[in-house]
Amino acid sequence: MTARKQSASARPPRSKAGGRSAVASPRPPKAAAAKRPEVSPLQHDGRAVTIVHVSAECAPWAQEGALGQAVHELAEAQAAGGRPVLVIAPAYHGVREEHPELVPVGEPFEVPLGDRHEVVALLGELAPSPGAPWALFVDHRPSFDRVGIYGDASGSYDDNPQRFALFAKAAVQAALRLVEGPVVVHAHDWHAALTLVYLRTDETLAGAARAGALLTVHDATYQGHAAPELMAALGLPARLFNHHQLEWYGRVNLLKGGLAFADVAVAPSRSHAGELRTAVGGFGLHGIFARLGADLRGIDDGLDPARWNPAADAALTSPFTDLASRARNKAALQRAARLPARARTPLIVVPGPHTRRSGAALAVTSSVIRAGAAQVVFTGPAEGWAREEISSLAASNPGRVGALPDASERLLRRALAGADVVVLPALYEPSTAPALRAVRYGAVVVGRDTGGIGDALRNHPHAILFDDSSPAALDTALSAALAFAGDRKAAAARLAAALAIDTSWDSAVARYDDACRHALAVRGVA
Repeated sequence: MTARKQSASARPPRSKAGGRSAVASPRPPKAAAAKRPEVSPLQHDGRAVTIVHVSAECAPWAQEGALGQAVHELAEAQAAGGRPVLVIAPAYHGVREEHPELVPVGEPFEVPLGDRHEVVALLGELAPSPGAPWALFVDHRPSFDRVGIYGDASGSYDDNPQRFALFAKAAVQAALRLVEGPVVVHAHDWHAALTLVYLRTDETLAGAARAGALLTVHDATYQGHAAPELMAALGLPARLFNHHQLEWYGRVNLLKGGLAFADVAVAPSRSHAGELRTAVGGFGLHGIFARLGADLRGIDDGLDPARWNPAADAALTSPFTDLASRARNKAALQRAARLPARARTPLIVVPGPHTRRSGAALAVTSSVIRAGAAQVVFTGPAEGWAREEISSLAASNPGRVGALPDASERLLRRALAGADVVVLPALYEPSTAPALRAVRYGAVVVGRDTGGIGDALRNHPHAILFDDSSPAALDTALSAALAFAGDRKAAAARLAAALAIDTSWDSAVARYDDACRHALAVRGVA
């Protein structure tokens, strides 16, 4: 999704059988493009299926957490394989300010939400580049011309349900208007979940019958709650406020609504799909996750191997393909954390953010971390209690324990490249991506066997999993990892394996294709 400066009017292309883009827009200027299939691999009745991602975040345009990167990498991988892909996100203040090259796409249009009618516009690239998604942004200044995506320094915005309802309704209207032929509307998390509710319940939406409905739940702890009095303001008929659809303990639950109307729901790892069906792992929605049966699928997230490539990572002190060049990153990390640069002293990295959910309580109470011989660096931000614990550890262990609270991805990359052992003690981690990043950069990885961490590391020769959420279990795994990392004879083979690991989205894209086909088949799309 690269922005381009051009000055033609925006008008979308007609869909043609045989895999041409079904996204409506003018043809882009001729340019060199990566080779891709002439015919889209995702077809329905001989016509290319357009995938429309609807998300509150999408890198590089707007991102606060892992959601934006996951949506971006999946959409890029799908489009690179020849599928027509459209991504719709809000036109936040930062998007408009940082990307003045974005232009109006089509005419402004009206979005009805109950008795309220708002006028929105679309901004975006004039047309998709060959082999890339087309990025469009819903522009409504009262809703999105603000500091931050979800809130400001004082907390979350009180009107987030209304903001994202408007976004969801505008996105589904735009998708059906701009796309000809079969389409799968792929909503991400609660912010976009109402897209599927509107798709299935608003009889005024022309073209809804040719659309499949897919919802990926990246993080079920965030569900989007609202007072029942807001149903009308959200453009939702009162009949939907029932325990099968939108009602949840007397509140409106937007994520639950999306699940109720999705043809297929997806979790970002195989094991997490099972966890969501349990009382502990479903966060109050385990009943609806269980009722989905086979229509809840676990699809492991990938990791863009070009973007996460230690041999060419410009963020590193020393991009590496051998042990000598990797060692320079360890020395740089030790210096940054104000630890002695000792090549033979093992270095443990505990990446943040440090929260209850991330297992920070296990890390700060681990005997190996608190009183062992290894050096330890905590990176990334921390909750107040964890920040105090980490600061106390560093103060009582000068020269052995350090903290680098920077939240940047640059620091994460440098930390993974410098670590001998990376610790991922999370109590809850839906995605495989954090573990894949750690393995990719050559460290021995210790992870708690939960969700995506377990799926990424299980049976991996350079990873050690532990089950119990106890400091003793972590200590046992850490001791084994330190012994393994200290085997210098095996280090070269371990690094070669890390550089060769396949982290691509290819498998995930194929499984998402299957999910899209199923969604269209369920609807009986002609």
